[in-house]
Amino acid sequence: MAIKSIKLENFTVFENIEVDFSPGINVFIGENGTGKTHLLKILYAITDTVRYQNSFVGPSEFKGEPVMISNNFDHVIYPLFNAPVEGLAVNLIRNKSIDIESAKIEVTTDTEIITSYVGGLEFVTAVNESDKKGRIFEHEALFIPAKDMLSHSGLENDFAKRLLPFDVTQINILKDLKISRLREQTKLSSALKMKISAKIGGEVLYRDGGYFIDRGNALVNISLEAEGYKKLAVMYRALDTGYLQPGSILLWDEPEANLNPKLIPIVVDILMELSRNKVQVFLATHEYNLMKYFSVKKKDNDHVAFISLHKTENGVICETEDDYNLLEHNSIVEANIKLLEDDIEGVF
Repeated sequence: MAIKSIKLENFTVFENIEVDFSPGINVFIGENGTGKTHLLKILYAITDTVRYQNSFVGPSEFKGEPVMISNNFDHVIYPLFNAPVEGLAVNLIRNKSIDIESAKIEVTTDTEIITSYVGGLEFVTAVNESDKKGRIFEHEALFIPAKDMLSHSGLENDFAKRLLPFDVTQINILKDLKISRLREQTKLSSALKMKISAKIGGEVLYRDGGYFIDRGNALVNISLEAEGYKKLAVMYRALDTGYLQPGSILLWDEPEANLNPKLIPIVVDILMELSRNKVQVFLATHEYNLMKYFSVKKKDNDHVAFISLHKTENGVICETEDDYNLLEHNSIVEANIKLLEDDIEGVF
């Protein structure tokens, strides 16, 4: 199942925005504070509702249509935006006034429309009547946060009972990647794991509550590895456990963080191959080389969308193109042009 579009009204930095998505790779770009990570988290929350059972309410109408009603979406969305710090609660409504007291999230997939109406700190979520089992997504979604978490293995065991300064995406990645590897690996996952293993020097294992790279003669704890290798190790485990398979969704916040530029082509190769095998990819980046390599490696049948977010007086708006050079607002290109101009000015 693929996500086709999202509409947001009065939610965080968005006053009124609609974004159409590619079934392949979607690259969010924009300055800090334009909501790139917010979009990733909202999409993750929608896919994560598969873990909660919705209840069908028969012929009842919601906004004029027969639907299934669930109030479980709030259990997913709020922990994504609120680290469990005592006394902290984030109001997700952009403009809370007498006239505007709610927000709306509408996500369209290739089979249904999911609508959430937000009021204060509560959600009511509706999906089409046809989805009587409440199974919004048949396959898994994986969110890879910008922060390395493999080195913090074990935090997921304490998260339910203790106040830890991590959001749910950072905890879920630890829960998701420690499960057992699939008995039968696909040709795709085997090939991509081999590519990663050749670069980092071994296989990635989860043992005794921690992650290791098996270098043949020794197991090296992941905390001792280079930060860039940890990024590739996450991909290895995601393939090994079967989280990335046809129908899956991958959401990745700043893949380039702590990654040597020489490793960027490998990451792009892996993401392109996944998209060609019906894994829908959403990522947020500030890196020119990452953005550029998607254009360089794109083939005629590949689907890549560059989605630029930028601030206005009426909230953040967006534009989408299949060629980043066609974007009117592109903070990454603008920063590189400014660097070139400063360099030329310094020479002369």
